[in-house]
Amino acid sequence: MDSPDLIIRRPQDALNAILSVAGIGLVLLLAVYAHGTTTGVTEDVASAVAKTARQILLVPVNVLQGLVATLVPIAIMIATLIRRRWRTTILIAGAGLLAALLTQLAVYLLQSSGPSALLTALSQPTLLGPRIVLSTYIATLAAILTTASAGTSSKTARASWYALTFVLVLAVIQGDQTLPGVLTALLLGRAVAYAVCYFAGVRSGRAWGSALIAGLRRAGLDPHLVMRLDEVDNLAAWDVTSTAPVGHVEGYILPTESIDASSDPEADAESSEHVTTLAIDGDAVVPDPLTDIDALRERVTSEVPTTYRGAAHRAFVIWTDAALTERVDVIVLDTEQQVLGVLSNMWDAIRNRGLERRWAPSVKETAERALLMNHEARAAGVRTVTARSAAQVESSIIIPIDPAPPARELADIPDGDITDEMIADLWRQLSAAHRVGLAHHAITDRATVIDDDGQPWLLQWEDGEIAASDLVRRIDLAQLLTMTAVHVGPERALAVARDVVGDTTLQSVTPLLQKAALPAHTRGQLRQHRDLLADLREALTSDSDTAATPIRLERFSVRTLLMVIIGVAAIIVVMGSLQISDVIDAVRGANPWWMVASFTCGLLTYVGSAIGLVAFTPEKIGVWRTTLVQVAASIVSLVAPAGIGPAAMDLRFLTKARVPTALAGATVALTQVSRFVITVALLFIVALGSGSAGSISLPQLPTVLTVVGILAVAALAFVFPQVRTWVWEKTGPTLKQIWPRVLWAVGNPRRLAIAIAGNIIMTIGYVAAFGFALLAFGYTLSPITLAITFLISNSAGSVVPSPGGVGPVEVALTSGLALAGIPYATALSTTVIYRLLTFWGRVPLGWAALRYLEKHDAI
Repeated sequence: MDSPDLIIRRPQDALNAILSVAGIGLVLLLAVYAHGTTTGVTEDVASAVAKTARQILLVPVNVLQGLVATLVPIAIMIATLIRRRWRTTILIAGAGLLAALLTQLAVYLLQSSGPSALLTALSQPTLLGPRIVLSTYIATLAAILTTASAGTSSKTARASWYALTFVLVLAVIQGDQTLPGVLTALLLGRAVAYAVCYFAGVRSGRAWGSALIAGLRRAGLDPHLVMRLDEVDNLAAWDVTSTAPVGHVEGYILPTESIDASSDPEADAESSEHVTTLAIDGDAVVPDPLTDIDALRERVTSEVPTTYRGAAHRAFVIWTDAALTERVDVIVLDTEQQVLGVLSNMWDAIRNRGLERRWAPSVKETAERALLMNHEARAAGVRTVTARSAAQVESSIIIPIDPAPPARELADIPDGDITDEMIADLWRQLSAAHRVGLAHHAITDRATVIDDDGQPWLLQWEDGEIAASDLVRRIDLAQLLTMTAVHVGPERALAVARDVVGDTTLQSVTPLLQKAALPAHTRGQLRQHRDLLADLREALTSDSDTAATPIRLERFSVRTLLMVIIGVAAIIVVMGSLQISDVIDAVRGANPWWMVASFTCGLLTYVGSAIGLVAFTPEKIGVWRTTLVQVAASIVSLVAPAGIGPAAMDLRFLTKARVPTALAGATVALTQVSRFVITVALLFIVALGSGSAGSISLPQLPTVLTVVGILAVAALAFVFPQVRTWVWEKTGPTLKQIWPRVLWAVGNPRRLAIAIAGNIIMTIGYVAAFGFALLAFGYTLSPITLAITFLISNSAGSVVPSPGGVGPVEVALTSGLALAGIPYATALSTTVIYRLLTFWGRVPLGWAALRYLEKHDAI
């Protein structure tokens, strides 16, 4: 009994599609930014063949191109039709057509609206002008051949690849194609083919039906009943007759290619594809609708450990006698699951130190390691399953194992039923494995089962390691300690562990009690036990005079990756929004000393911002480190709307400084509100003190009437309860959050005065930096006019939620200076210099501060 579904979505198809798209991007990037190199390579290849030789090859190349473009699709279609792979034939045709359409669409888009640099990179000069050399026939053939090769081995497809490669090399030599164009077309065709194969599914190359039975017999079993054990929804039963010999018989070759293509020509598409692939001379596969699958599964559930039902690979239970008394368990390793395992292990090796698993590139090497680890673990005294033998059939490896007694996973056992002796036995088994240099790598309550006699079994050694280092073995200890603590609590888990391995060994585990050392399953369990690791560390260090410093296991964390993304995004924003030519023109016409003064005043804003945050925080956080946080926030503001990025950075800093989350949020909110209030108050005071708005002209009467009308409508709207409710829903949470902090600040007039002073310093710093940027071009405004112009324009520009205010702030500042009487060209240059010195130019400082704070675990 097995799942009849042989059409699967293979992870490697999705991976190959992604890699092909990435390859296209890389080729285009090199073609644009290394155009001279790619052109030179093409010319070097062409120059390697004499002009006379190219002329001689002209006719043969054209003939070969025509033959390949015509005969390859026909040959592939005939080969699949002969083998009655109707579904594959449809996929081949669909992938080829889709690749052709996408290629034509790409050519059209390049001709109509493509960037000139990309158009040049993919074009070739001709007498009639540049010609895009993105060949439709190359992409189509690549899609056809890739689809034909998916899930099966085709000699016709393999020979066709050789022919296509030969023709393309000649085309590049002849000058008919360019290297970037050929590579782009090939990758486009392969990307389309892999995407079609993934979403439509392809025939699995795994052993099934008579091939599976032949493989079991080859592994030394003579099965009477075979039943799929892992969780599948569509089990079906067949009667299989096999003439394959039992054991690895010399001279015997599994005749998987022995196909009677003429038999049953009227068979439907699905069944004929199965028969063509799986039928063996003398064998028969007949559906068996009479077998009671549910009854057999119920019996299996009571006899077989539950750990097999969640296995990553296929699992079967085999009975070799009619009475169903002689049972053997079988694990079948398939290629498609191997890809996921390799990717997971590669990611662990890249991300972590000391946790590198030696991934096996093939399913056969995975089986070899699993057999070795199980043998060594049992020899060391670990209670685990025993592998009998192994056999390979098609792309699958079959491993029969002696049946384990009825057992339940530790995860399925109530915590109250877990005894100290069970935990102690696990520690003894792991210690025995460690004494001979073995490491498990993935100890979880899914890899641990308890049999009916209460004896624990430690399974799933296939990811383990021989001759393991001291660090890796200590990681095993940390995993076992954490796993047992999840179920029985830290105190009891530590008490049992001390009795078995002693205090010294447990003390060595303390630096490794961190999430990076734990399997994903255990990390998921810690979401319900958030303080468990801290409790274990505290209990282990309470008896020690010195605190254990955690060992850094992660080469990079999600936080580090996020910082890299922020940095890249910042570069993209800066390069995309900053017109280098405008900056160069502005800098050339500016006085450098006033630019230095503007930059220095801009730095003063960091100090003012830090003073305000320190004043509103009851805990001691330090002005210097808080100032560095404000510097680091300048790079975050590049990718977040104005004010939001720095607020998030402040909140993170306070949380890491052990300020309670609610209090930290209220402090940050109060700081933001106070900055807004101080800005508005300063604007009002300056305008009121001046008696005028400087040289800014007053609005005309229609504008005044419009503003008054809007204010009147807004005031009238508050008459309706629904409007008042909506406004309160939007502002109420913030007011409720900051109100206790407001009362606290009012009760501490000294801190309130310091916070106000800090906000004033920050505002003065920005206004002074703006004024010095204007002075660099020989223009000045009165301090009052300058302050009003800057505060109004900057506030108006910051309202628009663009990253860092890029765009709206520049427009608002330029317009404000123009209204104040500054010539527009000078206003634009002043704005560019000001933003360069107080925004773009501070990116390196922000990045350095961010790295420093991250290194010292301050954010």
